[in-house]
Order: sequence, then C-alpha cells, then structure tokens
Amino acid sequence: MDHEGPSAPPQPAGPADLQTTIRMVFGCMAWSRLLPKECWSLNRASYASAMPTVKVRLSADTVPSEIVHSLLEDRRRRLIVDLTLDGDFLATQERPLSLPRSLMRLELNGFRGKLGSPPLSLRELRICAFREDSDDFIAHPLLSHLEDGDAVQQFLVEMTDIIGAALPTLQVLHLRGLWPDDFIPIQACLQALSQLPRSHLERVSLHTWEMNWEDLVLLLSPAAVSHLDIEHCMFTPDTSSTASTVPSLPEALQSLVLSNCFCVGDQLAFQRLPESLRHVHIEMLAAGVTIEQPLPALLESYQVLTFETVVNVSGHTLPAGLRALELGGPHSQPLEEVPASLRTLKLRSYEHPLPPLPDTLEAIVLDNCTHHAVAVPDSVRSLSLYWRHGQPVPPLPAPLSEQLERLVYWTNVGGGAAGPLPVIAQLPPALRQLEANGCGSAQRCRRRCGS
Repeated sequence: MDHEGPSAPPQPAGPADLQTTIRMVFGCMAWSRLLPKECWSLNRASYASAMPTVKVRLSADTVPSEIVHSLLEDRRRRLIVDLTLDGDFLATQERPLSLPRSLMRLELNGFRGKLGSPPLSLRELRICAFREDSDDFIAHPLLSHLEDGDAVQQFLVEMTDIIGAALPTLQVLHLRGLWPDDFIPIQACLQALSQLPRSHLERVSLHTWEMNWEDLVLLLSPAAVSHLDIEHCMFTPDTSSTASTVPSLPEALQSLVLSNCFCVGDQLAFQRLPESLRHVHIEMLAAGVTIEQPLPALLESYQVLTFETVVNVSGHTLPAGLRALELGGPHSQPLEEVPASLRTLKLRSYEHPLPPLPDTLEAIVLDNCTHHAVAVPDSVRSLSLYWRHGQPVPPLPAPLSEQLERLVYWTNVGGGAAGPLPVIAQLPPALRQLEANGCGSAQRCRRRCGS
C-alpha cells in the first residue's frame, strides 16, 4: 500500500474576498491539525476544503482485505481524491469495494474485482490491462492466455461495465491494452459505450488496441470530446478495402494525436478534418497518410510522420495561420511555399529543395534531408541539422544569425561523415546551447557555451 500523506497547505495567491480568505485559513489549520473537527461545522462552505486530501494506492497482493475496506469506507478523517487499485481483488474482497464520495481520479492496473457505485465527483478513469510488479509486468488475470477467446471476451465485458458505470460524469478516459505485439480487439467495448450517456467526456486516450474508426467515431459523437490521443494501435477496416478510411470526425475535436500506429492495408485515408481542429500529430508505421483537402482554416500545428511511405501534403493547402509544421517521409510532396506565419519547421528525410523561409521562423530542424538550408532568416533562434553516417555533412548557413541561441549539428549514427570534418569558425554571440559531434571545433564550441 502506498498511502501518501496530506497534500501541502493552500498557498496565498493574491487578494481574495472574505469567504476565500476564511477557507484558506481553515484549510491551513486543518492541514496542520490545529482545527478541531467539531469546529468544521462553523462554516459549511469550508468543510470540504478543510479536510486533508490524500492519494491512495492499494495492491491486492500486499494489503489485507479488511484494511482495504476499512480505508475506502472511512469518511471521517480524510478525503481520498486519487485512488489506484492494482491486481486481483475478486478472491479476497468481502463486498464490493466502496469508492469514496470525494474521488476524482481512479486508476485500475491489471484490476479484477467488484466496485461500488462510482461517485458523482469522479472525473478521470484510467484502466490498464496489466500491472507492474518490481521489474515485471503481470497481465490481467483473464489475459494470461490470449488464445482463450472466452476469457478475453469476459475481460472486455468487465472493463466495459466499469467504464459504463462511471461514464456519465467522466471528463478523461484512458484505456491501455497489453504488450506491443498483442492487440486486443476493442470494438465491442466501443460499441457498447457509444450507447451510454457521456456528455462530459473531453479527453479519450487509447493505447495498444485493435479497433476500427467507425466504432471510435461513434464514441466521440455526440460527446464533446476535444482531445483524442491514440498510441501504438492497429486500425482495421470494416470492409475488404486495402485502405483504412477515417470517417468525418466530430466538430468538437481540437487535438488529434496518433503515435506509432499501424493499419491494415497500405494507406490511412482521412476524410475532411473538422474545422474545430487546432493540432494534428499523425505518426504511422508502414502505412501512408492521405488527408482530404482543404485542411482546417484555424489549424495551428500540423505534424505527419511516416516511415518509407507517402506523406500527402502540399504547401498550397496549408492554412495561412499555421505556426508549426513537421513532415517526415522520403516521398513527401514538395513544398512550394509555407505559411507566412510559420514559427517552427521540421523536415525529416525530405527529398526536395527547401521552400522560401518566412522571416517569422524561430526554429528549424532538418533531419537527413537531401537539400540544405543555404541561408536562414535572422528571426531563427534554434537551428538543428542531423545527418546519417556515410552521407555528406550538411553545410551550415553562412553567416549564422547573430541572434541564434541554440545550434545542433549532429550525426545520428556513429562512424563519422563522408568527406572532411566541418569546422565552425565563429559562434554567434547570443548562442546559449550547442550540441555537436563529428565537428572539428566541437570541444572549443562547448567550452565557449559553458557546457
């Protein structure tokens, strides 16, 4: 059991009205054990803030059942706002585990057991299909043999029941499956949850599952989900198509993040993205990415990374207000231009000449690119150039801007570069950070920067 003590007392944050000041005084006194419990009723508004709040972590392997029940059912001396349950409680629990009325965050790792009704205060639920034990990872009791289809289905049923009970008040839902090579199909869970009330749901995070986009979009609509984060998942199409097609996403979505994902077929094809989107990050493994144009007009950051496959992006389709652009993939379309408002440009394995760079740029990253930056705007504060072993060293822009504060000049694989070592003759006076290898004056530069 990991039972953390009371959180730090509230700190003054400037002028406040009398009621706020009273609450702060009561909170500080309660945290310091100076306020008798009998006095809390003098101001009902300060009662909740006066009780110390705690985080509790309970492991089924180490904490006796009677202690678990006693701690979770004790409402007199503490407010449990964050609770983590690890392991299989089903065999030892005497009754459903009571969830404190003050609970705001619940985390279940490899958990199996009966839970009481979730409180109305619950805002965040995190479920992981395994738990950590020292340096080992232990799967959920029903997932120890994935070839047992009935056990896997029972796991999904139990997980769906837990989520469904809490879903009406949840703002954040995070679900994590098993190991990288074991993708458990989660379609049935998503379909069931899409039938339940979820009007408060704002953030959905899915890690290491197999799913199709049709079921996921059902969960996102009509909920007001603004952030969708998917990591290391496998997307499967509903049909026999060679492309996984993403249907229209709901208009409430503001941030879409796909990290290290896979799909059946050779393409992940997005229909038109919602106008509400402000941030897009897509990183696919062994699949190309196509996105129906035009992009959302108010998009602020756009990152699309693939490995040895196509990135379908044209400079003419980038929104005028875009501030950050990152493209990675050896077959990217050439960028004839970039938006005049761009602040950050990152290109990885880019095979085409660089477009004209606007004088709004503050950071440039060129990683294993065929062409180089001959000159950069004076507005650039950070410049990073990477290349692979055996490739020609990219020349530094000449001259370097006097306003440059950070310079990275790095070969990613050891063994040196093809051709003579470069020499940095003079460092900009504003430089604060230098990272360099395979460079004739690297040691002198490091001393100059104080690193």
